[in-house]
Amino acid sequence: MPPTFDRRDQAIVAARAASLDADGEPRVGDYVVFADGVTRRIGERFDFGTGEMPDIQTAAVEGSFHLCAGYVRHGGSLHLPVHRSTLTRTDEQCDGRVWIFHHGHSGAGRDVSTRIPFRVYTCCLDAPL
Repeated sequence: MPPTFDRRDQAIVAARAASLDADGEPRVGDYVVFADGVTRRIGERFDFGTGEMPDIQTAAVEGSFHLCAGYVRHGGSLHLPVHRSTLTRTDEQCDGRVWIFHHGHSGAGRDVSTRIPFRVYTCCLDAPL
């Protein structure tokens, strides 16, 4: 029988979400609304200081987003990258699905899911393939 999300899991999520909020840059899991109306979530971000690589790659909204301590990991396919300079943060938030290991103990079949608020960004470009 799969585990059930409970108060202990909620406490883990609350602590991790608070830690995640300390990151002022676009984060894995945040939403991006592109100029052509396509909405995706950030699935990967790169070093923000180099200027040599595009900064983010987006993923499907329904992708797998693992909430860790202070960051989110995405599992799944990614679209072509865009530079962070094309993003503008909005005042909006959108709840996004994340998962953690039940009671913080890893193992097959121990994932539990919930939703937490993520930032929303607009992008001045159309969604890349």
